[in-house]
Amino acid sequence: MRSFGRLAVAATLALSFVAAAPTCSTPPPPPPPETSTLPPPPPETTVAPPPPPPETTAPPPPPPETTTPAPPPPPETTAAPPPPPEPQSDMSCNGHPSLCDKSFGDVVFIGAHDSYAVDKGISISSVASNQYIDVPSQLNMGVRLLQAQTHLSDDVLHVCHTSCALYDGGSLEDYFKTISTWLSDDANKNEVLTLVVTNNENIDVTVWADIFKSSGLEQFVYTPPKPAMGRGDWPKMSELIGAGTRVVVFMDYTSDTSKVPYILPEFDNMWENKYDETDGNWPCVLDRVNGDAGGKLGMMNHFLDKSILGILIPDREGAEGTNSVDSITKNAATCEALGDNLKVTHVLLDWVDKGQAIEAGRKLNGIS
Repeated sequence: MRSFGRLAVAATLALSFVAAAPTCSTPPPPPPPETSTLPPPPPETTVAPPPPPPETTAPPPPPPETTTPAPPPPPETTAAPPPPPEPQSDMSCNGHPSLCDKSFGDVVFIGAHDSYAVDKGISISSVASNQYIDVPSQLNMGVRLLQAQTHLSDDVLHVCHTSCALYDGGSLEDYFKTISTWLSDDANKNEVLTLVVTNNENIDVTVWADIFKSSGLEQFVYTPPKPAMGRGDWPKMSELIGAGTRVVVFMDYTSDTSKVPYILPEFDNMWENKYDETDGNWPCVLDRVNGDAGGKLGMMNHFLDKSILGILIPDREGAEGTNSVDSITKNAATCEALGDNLKVTHVLLDWVDKGQAIEAGRKLNGIS
């Protein structure tokens, strides 16, 4: 019984092993490969994009630029300013048509000595005044030469007579602005001025140039081709007017045309007779000039002083006679007789509104 039982148990275990073990003779078929359920991919060449068109099929290049050249720019000479206009029959220069065709060196300019030094009434400055009317009034009556003396006041250039403590006519800049404003008026577009300045403090001319610029006067100044001009070298009045260069500037001392070419050395270009004259017979004496006076511009100082306690002051009581036509023209003739090729081109007067200054200037210019 023990053997049967053991056999039964062994048989049972053997059957279980057989049932669990795979049968080698009939293996189950392998599962189909996964790729068998998908269509094969098309060959790569069948889906490649078409090749790009050959370069020869590109659009033709644009025509060369030379087929449509831009027109050349006009020559620069076409933009050059026109030459100064010739005087017209109805044009007036400094008050008269006959002066337009004359050169600056052949015209007589009537001027105001210490033009800024206007009488202010009862004050110490009245002793040092030289004029009754202000600069715009002088210009409106026909004065075309302005003279000014300068000194420093608190390190600023002022127009002062002898010293700013004695007579202070204000800053040089304001003085120049007054002249510039008058010249800018269209009614005065055909007027040419001479400006004579004294540089008593020997201030560098570049400082003066700054004041010319800031005041607006620089736009009107004339720059000559050389610093020393003979009387026949100057342009015509109509040419100065046409170019807009209607102010000619002279400085008595320490000008430097290498720095400021339009501030001209006075005595290289102009002679003067003696000033502070007390003799009413007008014995003209040439006083200041560099080199020969012949052929230069000529400025005639024609104002009398009188001595009070040894101090020379302007003779205002005698201004009517001093500024008469006869007195002015007689003195001019006396000066011109002193040497060859002398000509009075500028006449400097005190109290210019007294007497016949403008009439005398017309006579000296040959205007009847």
